[in-house]
Amino acid sequence: MKSFEERLKEKASERRKALSAEQRAPRQSVASPRPATRATVQERPVQRSAERSVEPMAAATREGQATTSKDQGTSKKDASKMPKLSRSLKVTVFILLFVFTMSVGAMIGYGVFGDRPAFEVFNPQTWKHMLDLVFASGK
Repeated sequence: MKSFEERLKEKASERRKALSAEQRAPRQSVASPRPATRATVQERPVQRSAERSVEPMAAATREGQATTSKDQGTSKKDASKMPKLSRSLKVTVFILLFVFTMSVGAMIGYGVFGDRPAFEVFNPQTWKHMLDLVFASGK
């Protein structure tokens, strides 16, 4: 059984052979659905080492994903138009959602499962009583 590296080198050499055959054949001008500025895997220069041969395969995978996203009605161009949130805003939103979720969870636990008023969970006396129960010495 061939190792992964051997199969990778084999695929890279097959791609090089196919690319060199395409370069020898005269090109016909056929209108492509893609813009002329975007290079396809076949139009990329031949890469000689096994490490570099992974790049065209990864690019082919990315292009395959791009075509499936176009089938779903969204494209990469549409996604790039969406505004990007700064890291600090993302952290702030995460912290606020975390606090909100923990508060709702505490209210549900105390109010529904404990048969007590739900907003009593925010009373400092309630927390003092719980901590006394947890850390009380068992004399």
